[in-house]
Amino acid sequence: MTSSGAPALTSSFETRLVPYHVPILLALGFLLRVWLIHHYPVIFGGDSIVRLVNRDKIFLSHQLPLLQAAIHYLGFLSRDVLLVRYFMAATGAIAGWGFYLVAAALLGRPAAFVAALFFATHPFLLAYSIVPYQEILMLAGLFFAFYLFFNEKWLWASVALGLACFARYEAWTAVPVFVTAFVYQGPGSLRLAAQAVLLFGWAPLAWMLYHGGLSPAGSYVLDFALPLDRFFRYLYLGWITVKFTPVPVLLLAAFGVWRLFGQGLLQSRRYLMLVAFLAIFLIATLFSAHGDQNPPDRFVSAREAHILDAAALLLAGLGLSRVTRFRLPVIAACLLWGIVAADRFVASETSESKTRLSYDLALYLDGHVRDGEQAAVLVRPVSANMFDEYLDAATRRGGAAGRRKALEILAEIDISPPDFQRTLVHSRAAGQVVSFASPPLAADDQALFRHLSGVSPAADPGSPKWIAVWSDFEPSSPAEHQLQQQIAGRQAIEVLRAGAYSVSIYSQ
Repeated sequence: MTSSGAPALTSSFETRLVPYHVPILLALGFLLRVWLIHHYPVIFGGDSIVRLVNRDKIFLSHQLPLLQAAIHYLGFLSRDVLLVRYFMAATGAIAGWGFYLVAAALLGRPAAFVAALFFATHPFLLAYSIVPYQEILMLAGLFFAFYLFFNEKWLWASVALGLACFARYEAWTAVPVFVTAFVYQGPGSLRLAAQAVLLFGWAPLAWMLYHGGLSPAGSYVLDFALPLDRFFRYLYLGWITVKFTPVPVLLLAAFGVWRLFGQGLLQSRRYLMLVAFLAIFLIATLFSAHGDQNPPDRFVSAREAHILDAAALLLAGLGLSRVTRFRLPVIAACLLWGIVAADRFVASETSESKTRLSYDLALYLDGHVRDGEQAAVLVRPVSANMFDEYLDAATRRGGAAGRRKALEILAEIDISPPDFQRTLVHSRAAGQVVSFASPPLAADDQALFRHLSGVSPAADPGSPKWIAVWSDFEPSSPAEHQLQQQIAGRQAIEVLRAGAYSVSIYSQ
């Protein structure tokens, strides 16, 4: 039996492997990610690109700062995005170690090792941890926080939880769980409760004191309206979990659910803490103000399924004891399925036409733009709807002052068009690659934005040596109109194509 009351899965082979569990997991988790990074060098995603483009900053609107701070300070060592991706690979490997420690506290080391192998090869977790997204950093902090709490290392658990809370708001839902569990194991005095709040809630408290609220003025995190459409988010996140988790692992997780409720494991404080955290996270999901896709009430970011994926993998480790025959083939099938699915997932994300074309343009410019030359990239501007929704929400929450604060946030960060940003991130000649696009704002907002950002509406683009024009380009500023006139009637020296899109390149 383990300390949690769950029978351990043991065999002589698995027992002999125990001293090597952590090195194997760290090596596998890191090397798989490095292989994906080099096999698919294109960086996918939207937020990941925004973070890299704004690496000179630490605070980006409502986003918590831990990952952005890491990107910022890594930039002092090298501007090569490969360093950031290696950092993400290392973080993913360390998260696998933390997962193993939590699983070992529940299942025993042999079963935890197999569950951690499932974690190391999970397609969704692998794919989203080779580009700069915060979720894997949050998971690493949460895993170590729970493990250290289980072992009554209160201060170290406080540090780990604080780091997780500076990565994603979802980690904040663990704070009441830690506070309650800490008070429950003591005399339960009011003084102890206050100590627990400070010990485990210091990071959210510090963030809110610094900003005077859950997020900086002009941004928002929560929406307490609760239309029925919000409950569709559960179906969506459940679908994402099922879609990207190997089928054999899902079957093992189903066995795990049976054991969890059928064998009285919820009498264990450790299991209760994890279940309580999952329940509070799911409740909080209904009040997230940042819906994704259309309609936003029904969808949130698919990446919020990271916590559900981790829960499914713990359940799979718990259900593994139900497999008494053909266990090694079942485990091998889970791992192989995960690796192949991760490869296919990343291949799909990086082969999207615009993503690929932005990368190809960066490679072309790197090979042709010489020192002292400038390359202007003319692309379709950012969708006006995106800014309208953001500014309207800020106005509803804070009136005219809230709208101004929102514009101040936009003026402080790089909000150039995504197709340009992807080229900028991948190019070694980034300092010579420029955009003259203007954000599609209403006239009053545009004037205030230009005042806040210091950008003149009559900025002269000069005569760049290179001009790259996307096939769906629409001028959004006088400078872009001038550049378009400079190449009117001329023949491109190169045309790059991907799917339905192309980029025509001109040299002056």
